[in-house]
Order: sequence, then structure tokens, then C-alpha cells
Amino acid sequence: MNNKALDCSDLFLEFSDARTYLIERIKLLLYGYDKDVFDKIDFYKDSIYLNPFLFSCLDNGEPDELDFIIGCNSKEATFNYKVNFEGEIYIHGFGVYTFEEKNQKIKIIKKNETFIFFDLNGKELKHNIRFNVTNPQNIEFFNIDHRLINNLFENSTVVSGSHYNNEFNNAMVILAKINPVLFEIITKSVKKVVFFKGSDNSFASIKTHGIIYLNVNDEYGEAYFLDDIVHQSGHVIFNTLTLKDKANFFKPNQNIKSDKDENLEHDLYGRFHGLYTICLSTICLSQALEKKAFAKSQEFEACGRIADNMAKYKRLLEKLVKPEMCTKQGLEWLSIFKRHYDKLREINQWIIQKYDVSNQPYVFNSEIFRESNKTVN
Repeated sequence: MNNKALDCSDLFLEFSDARTYLIERIKLLLYGYDKDVFDKIDFYKDSIYLNPFLFSCLDNGEPDELDFIIGCNSKEATFNYKVNFEGEIYIHGFGVYTFEEKNQKIKIIKKNETFIFFDLNGKELKHNIRFNVTNPQNIEFFNIDHRLINNLFENSTVVSGSHYNNEFNNAMVILAKINPVLFEIITKSVKKVVFFKGSDNSFASIKTHGIIYLNVNDEYGEAYFLDDIVHQSGHVIFNTLTLKDKANFFKPNQNIKSDKDENLEHDLYGRFHGLYTICLSTICLSQALEKKAFAKSQEFEACGRIADNMAKYKRLLEKLVKPEMCTKQGLEWLSIFKRHYDKLREINQWIIQKYDVSNQPYVFNSEIFRESNKTVN
């Protein structure tokens, strides 16, 4: 394979400028909320403004949470906050503080990097702290009962475990080897990962921009984690890249729902998200196969995921996103997606022809794939 055949740098050429725009927009929204905010927090410390919960509070209008985040990032501050039903307070960048007191407001005094806690009568409160668990790229494994994420799930439960952490880290090691540029952009974009079990699909939400949510199973290995990390991180990256211009991709009256296929019930911008994330994840799976980065036992599943991705990719391009729907800006993205599709189809033609993914559900199912291809050598 030509080393340049799967170059995906054109998928995030404007990332640095887009990230700067995102930070400046958040600063502007913060200033609109509190004209004195930059007397309290460091205007130049980007990590403050890339806190996913800050984005959530500004997006949803959460004054108590905003005051809490501003207070926690001030050099000195005094503010009140409510301990949750588990007796916990989570502070981004520090950890989880636990108290005997539950579901009640307390007073917090912040001095430099130290927090002191009191009840509302002035009595200092005893507490324990569980520090954040992060991976080598400083992505936090987040498993706290937090009201800003709880409403994102319909029927799932947040879980934790060293097995998931290890598989996540193994996939990131693979990504660093096969695609260092994308690896760097993901480490700049993703601040937290949440593992969960349940009926919800893996996702990333603009409401908590910078968090990816992965539906995990104890049987999942490197192929799943690489595919899903890149896919969900792709949503975060594409949201950043298109925050300024996404309303200008399509002609008026084109932003309609898809056909009756319930699995692709997205507006046109959502379909661009689908093209972007499928493109990125298929490139990385193909690179990992070509460079023999997977354990041998994972290569079969990687082939299935590539075949399934290519079928979805084809359908999006041929049936769900038409050039006549797009403006000039939209056509530029569509041209990039089409160019990568043609390269990936050429490189992976043997996989597309060899493996049957005709009965795959919306989310790839490795058990169905094995059953459908049990006679394939």
C-alpha cells in the first residue's frame, strides 16, 4: 500500500483555527454570563474553556453549575454547591470529593489549589478524595454519577474497570503508531471517556463536547476499541471543525429527514457526521490491518468492520447525500468524502468481495458476522 494512499490530513486541515474559534466563543458566552469572569479565572488557560461540563452549562443554561466551575477555576473564591445523593462532588481536573452529608448544599472555599468545605452553619466538613484516573494522554476515565450526563442515557448504566481502561489504552497505542496526526488531534479534542452498558449505542454529544461515550462488553478487543474511539472522537472533531459554518453546507429547504430507514434518521448535517466518522474509522482500521498492528485474533473482526463501514459509506454517498442538496462549502466536504471512499474501496476491494455483511444491524455485531462468514477462510 502506498503510504500516502490513506493520508487523511485533509479531514482536519483547519482544526487549529476551529479549536481557537471554539475557545473564543466559550469565552464570549462566559463574559455574557459574568462581566467580571476574567478577573476570577485565567483568560489564557485553554484547559478551563475545554472542560466538557462548561460547554454543557453554557449550552443548557445552568447558573449553579457555571458558578461552581468558575469558582473551582478561580485562584480564590467562596461559593455554595449541592452534594449529590451519593455524598459526592466532582471537580474537573482534581477528582471526586466524598462526604457524609448527602443531597444538601455546602460552602466551598478555594485558595490556590486547595478546597475547604463547610456546612452552611460554618462547621468544617470532613471528606475523602478519589483522584481522577487518566490515561497517558491525560484522557480521564469518567465514571461518576453526574447529573449533566445522566439525562443523555435512555437505558444504560455507567461502568468502570481496568479491562476497559487497558483496551482503550491499547487501541490508543495502535492509533499512535498507524496515524500519529489523528492521534494528536484526538488527544487535543477528547477530555473524558465514559464506558457504559445497556441498550444505547456509543455516542458523542455536543451537549458535553469533549466526552466520548462507549458501549462496552467484556469480550470487546482492540478492533472494537480502535473503531469506536476513532468514530466517536470523529464526532467531537467534526463538531469543532464545523461549529462556525455548519449552517452553510446545504441549500435552503434541503435539511429534511431521511427515507423510512429508521437506522439513518438524521438530518443532512447528521449525515455529514456519519460520512466523516465512517471515513476516519475505516481509514484507521485499514491502516492497522496493513501495518499488522492488531493481534491475529482481531484481524477477522477488523475485516468485518471495514466491510460493514464500506456498505454504510456507499449508501450515504449514493442515496442519502446528493450533490444538488449542497452549497459550495458542502460540496467541498462531499468531494473529500467521495475521494476517500474511492481510495478505501480500491484498497479494501478484497474485503468487500470476500465477506458477507448483508444482515448486519445498524451497529456492527461481531457474533452475527462470525456466523455469516464461518465458511470463509
